[in-house]
Amino acid sequence: MKYTHDELLNDLAIAKMSIYKECPLGSPYMQIRVPIADLITFRPSYTRFWVDIFEVKASRSDFLSDIRTGKWEKYMRFCNRFYFAVADGACEKDEVPESVGLYVRDEKGWRCVKQAKNRIVEPDLFMLKSMIFYRQKPNGNVVKRNNFAMFNYPTSRFKKRLKVIGKSFGKFITSCEDFY
Repeated sequence: MKYTHDELLNDLAIAKMSIYKECPLGSPYMQIRVPIADLITFRPSYTRFWVDIFEVKASRSDFLSDIRTGKWEKYMRFCNRFYFAVADGACEKDEVPESVGLYVRDEKGWRCVKQAKNRIVEPDLFMLKSMIFYRQKPNGNVVKRNNFAMFNYPTSRFKKRLKVIGKSFGKFITSCEDFY
């Protein structure tokens, strides 16, 4: 099955429960060009703050271009783990650099094919502040990005679970007729 970059990104954001999509790793208002991460996830902790960055690739050519140019290396100073998230068949496990992880999206959903190596990296406070400010911008693009919520993009498993809950609730209501 073919997926577009945006479909993969939205699906991964839901799977990882992250709102940090297409997020600049620094202030986009400065004169220097800052990398833009496709998806960022955090493990919130006061003692061991952890940042994972996912770079989404919808095609093999896109993946190979990233590997050839070394674009992925720009993200390494900002994260503790870096992953490529690709559509099924876009790359093989052994094509991914040694320290980088790999998530693959197939017809059943996302699966981790290769775990990224843990790296100790102190959080870049400037980057974190930029991300917070970026998510607070009240422009149309952010509003559109936030509308990918699970209610607008339900998975088949989620739909099935809603049906089961609805049937159970219906049986409960009909069994309580005497009380109303």
